[in-house]
Amino acid sequence: MKKTFALFVLSIFALSFAYAQTNWAAYPPSAPLNGFWDMDTLNGKLYISTGLIQEYNGASYSVTSNYNNSSNTPNKTKSCVRNISGKLYAGAKDFNSSGQGTIHFLSANTWSLQQTTNFQYNGSNKIRGFAEINSQLYTCGLFTCPGSTNFYNVAKWDGTDWVNVGRNFGQFPATSEVFDMLTYQNKIFLTEGNAVYSNNGSIWDSIVSPYNTNNVYPIGSVRDLQVYNNSLYISGLLMTNSTTQSLLLKYNGTSVTSILAPGTYTAVGKMGVVGNKLLFVAKKTVDDNTYLVSYDGTSFNEVIKLADYGDFTFSPGNENYNFSKIFEYQNNIIVGGNFSKINGQTISSLAYLPSSATSSIKETKLGVPNFNIYPNPAKSKVELTYSVEQNFELIITNLLGKTVKEIEPGTKSIQLDLNSGIYFISIKENGKLFNTKKLIIE
Repeated sequence: MKKTFALFVLSIFALSFAYAQTNWAAYPPSAPLNGFWDMDTLNGKLYISTGLIQEYNGASYSVTSNYNNSSNTPNKTKSCVRNISGKLYAGAKDFNSSGQGTIHFLSANTWSLQQTTNFQYNGSNKIRGFAEINSQLYTCGLFTCPGSTNFYNVAKWDGTDWVNVGRNFGQFPATSEVFDMLTYQNKIFLTEGNAVYSNNGSIWDSIVSPYNTNNVYPIGSVRDLQVYNNSLYISGLLMTNSTTQSLLLKYNGTSVTSILAPGTYTAVGKMGVVGNKLLFVAKKTVDDNTYLVSYDGTSFNEVIKLADYGDFTFSPGNENYNFSKIFEYQNNIIVGGNFSKINGQTISSLAYLPSSATSSIKETKLGVPNFNIYPNPAKSKVELTYSVEQNFELIITNLLGKTVKEIEPGTKSIQLDLNSGIYFISIKENGKLFNTKKLIIE
């Protein structure tokens, strides 16, 4: 049987915010960065956590006053910064207090200490995130909770001090880092290793392993969480319904949907919202290079290349994991992380695409191969629907992985001359698996 392996049609679309393809620049201009950890805005100013907390008002740069001296807080703060209810929170490791940790907030141009008991860090990592529900402030990272010896890595503010939340996370809590947290539908969501937990202020639950009800399990680590268009997106390498691999999931508060299966990309990392689009870092299958990709709720589009394979002297092939933040400030796309080059240019830690570089970049629409089967369970016939018109190889395999039926590309209706049981219909192109759905024949 002759098969056609033509990849889906490429079409060109303009970005609603367009940028010059090679016009990356250091950001902020002339800022003496010392690595990069995190960034957020407060009152129209951008705050960047590096070796200091650096303030940028869109025109000039300064180190925030009284946040870089031993009388107040440490002079090395590599920590998250997060705007919560009009206050900018930052955690730090105080080198002048036996390596203990502190949390401060910036309000009305003044930094204030928010804690009574110092944090004890379980390694070199520090405060990773903040979030708030029902006026209750939470923080996460890699630490022993203040005043505790048995609880780790997530604490809440009780009005006087930080206290534990009454549970631990991960197989080895003392060393299982909670990487980030955010608020969605009046719940706190946090990610630890290969799990995503949620809390409504009293009850803990999970979306991804270990005890979730959505049948979502990790194959690799969960990489990031991001709220976009009233849904929670989860990146990583995940398995839904015990059969379908996914690089990007969408959770609407009730159910989980796979948005991007492995195929065009082999890995998806950090995410951010710019304009009205979800942007994420992805490693492309055909060249192992790292790209910035956008999603508008319907289609995926490559915005620009971030790194070639081997761009960095560390971890070649994992360049996509060295980009840790995607952000928008004054209509600019800003990317931060542990990188030494971006799109072939030597720019360390923080780079941006300026809004002044307009109308010169186009996007290549990358239709993501997806399909649905109905009815399922089926008896003698099933119909297939595709998200985009394409001519991929279609095969049906049994539980042992043996191919039991090959289907002509573009087929919309399949006669099932197979015994009753569980099978899998897969889309493949040039031998690479793009998507798989379970099929039950009665």
